[in-house]
Amino acid sequence: MYRDDLETAVGTQVLDADRRFCCRFGAECRNSARGRGFAAGQLSYVGDDYAVTVDGRPRRVLVVSMQVGDDEAPVDMARRREQVRARIPQAFNTRNQHMAGVTTALRVLFGGAPGTDRAGEFLPTSAGAVHVLDAYAMANSVLCSRLSGQGRQGDPSRRMIENCSSYLATTIEVLEPTVVQSQGRRNGLSTHQAVERLCDSIDRVDDEVAIITVGKVTAVWCSLKHPARNWGQLHRRYLQEVALPALTRTRELASLL
Repeated sequence: MYRDDLETAVGTQVLDADRRFCCRFGAECRNSARGRGFAAGQLSYVGDDYAVTVDGRPRRVLVVSMQVGDDEAPVDMARRREQVRARIPQAFNTRNQHMAGVTTALRVLFGGAPGTDRAGEFLPTSAGAVHVLDAYAMANSVLCSRLSGQGRQGDPSRRMIENCSSYLATTIEVLEPTVVQSQGRRNGLSTHQAVERLCDSIDRVDDEVAIITVGKVTAVWCSLKHPARNWGQLHRRYLQEVALPALTRTRELASLL
């Protein structure tokens, strides 16, 4: 239901029935990339088991990052599902740093402990075991990428973030997350700012965690640095002292919603 609703509400505004890029902001955003490259039309992911129940309560987790960062485009929701689900059979240590960080965050948000063991990636449900990567949704603050050459560096332009903010707001309103976990927090343009600008209210618990409302949706927002750069072996202190405690606080608050 959620995937189909998001496809209708957002997907059809970005890609037409033939998977051609049709966003009304396309030309303006492409011009704002200023020759750095532009990968147009990269839609969101909604897992097959999004909206699982944890301890008798819905736990709808939406992970928000900045941009896809590669040049495959367009990417419809069916292709995005293939990309994410391809990570499920991989061992934890063979996933890229981003997806390893996503897996770690989901384990904690769904009530488990961080780790690299295979068993800890599955959630027990009445319908059987569900992998955490099947149980969440992932959206980017922008649905196109401004690339830096052929690499995965580079950030969206301010115009791209402004234009895509309506799509991100609609995504939150359609998916009704109980948890929003944003990845990418720094000075200047960031995922944190992209989410913050959408909020009708922010009731801050501490520096990383807040209760927010976006339209009719109330969620716990956990804003952290991007795991690909800040959760690895060289940054274990941030993971242990900031990220994991914040994710635990988020889980505890979400259980009260």
